Amino acid sequence: MEFSTMIYNSYYKNGTAFNKLDSIYGKANFIFQKWLKHPSFDKYWRSKMPDKKDFAKINIPVLTLTGYYDADQRGAMYYYNEHHKYNKNANHYLVIGPYGHSGVISGVDEEYNGYKIDSVAKINIEEISFQWFDYILKGKKKPEFLKDKVNYQVMGSNEWKSAPEINKISNGKLKLFLNRTKLEETESKLAYISQTVNFLERKDTLQSFSDEKILDNKLSPEYLKDRLIFESNVFENSFEINGSFTGNLKVSINKKDMDVILTVYEKLSSGQYLKLSHEYFARASYSKDNTKRNLLRPNLVENIPIKNTFFTSRKVEKGSKLIVVLGIRKSADVQINYGTGKDISEETITDAKEPLEIKWYNNSYIEIPVI
Repeated sequence: MEFSTMIYNSYYKNGTAFNKLDSIYGKANFIFQKWLKHPSFDKYWRSKMPDKKDFAKINIPVLTLTGYYDADQRGAMYYYNEHHKYNKNANHYLVIGPYGHSGVISGVDEEYNGYKIDSVAKINIEEISFQWFDYILKGKKKPEFLKDKVNYQVMGSNEWKSAPEINKISNGKLKLFLNRTKLEETESKLAYISQTVNFLERKDTLQSFSDEKILDNKLSPEYLKDRLIFESNVFENSFEINGSFTGNLKVSINKKDMDVILTVYEKLSSGQYLKLSHEYFARASYSKDNTKRNLLRPNLVENIPIKNTFFTSRKVEKGSKLIVVLGIRKSADVQINYGTGKDISEETITDAKEPLEIKWYNNSYIEIPVI
């Protein structure tokens, strides 16, 4: 077992405060402790990043490479979007496909975590990068691969597409309401589905960091723990998903906070599940404003907006369904939010006496960008 896995499991099984991770490791970590003192997107973090004036002054050519399953994708997309937002003449190109972080850094493999990528997706990242540097430093022609500012691989189509900007890659929204166990295009009579999460239960220790499958015959029972499944009807026609999901969750809980996780799959007619992008995480108290914590009011209906999710592109097959897995983020490798409203890094299993009770209302919805 990896040493880091042992540390996380010790933290999880014993219900230790997250800010004691370095103590479990056996060596104090000043940087880790300082980061924990800044859970908001406050001046500390903003001082380390370009602001709108800085983005407006970036006039050099920029190439961003990332993937649908790249855990760092949202950071890459933040810089891409902010650059174009504040500099209307930004010479900034994007290449994105069915890759994880290592694929973007070290090179693309034909198969990624059980999913055999389309043949055209097997690009030579290194060669494109060298061609880019020849273009900007030596005056050679722009890489032929870069057809436009946005270059994205439509999974399942064996095709790359290009567009001049992000908002040109889709022309509609598929709005699906989370009605009990169904994803439905029409909102039904107001009701909710209840869920209970027991933070005292710690049997599900971390086994591995690398056993996830992008394409699998079933959804892992371990992954479904503390989560609900919502399933659409069968689609009679194929269509493209291009972009990032948005939406809104209507919830009522008995505590002051919770950490939400949401993942979207395509359930193929074969019965297999294809994960469409990296999962989405949201801390409810920061979902509206990441610069300031706003605690939930216990037992009152609250809104949790779904935003800043992961970009993806996929040709959904005729005969497929869409699946949303929604629930609470509680596992050995993450900071656990017990919902007391205290500093989460200081909460321990002694704060877990009362289970989390959730009402997920069926006027909650996700919107999927389609073409």
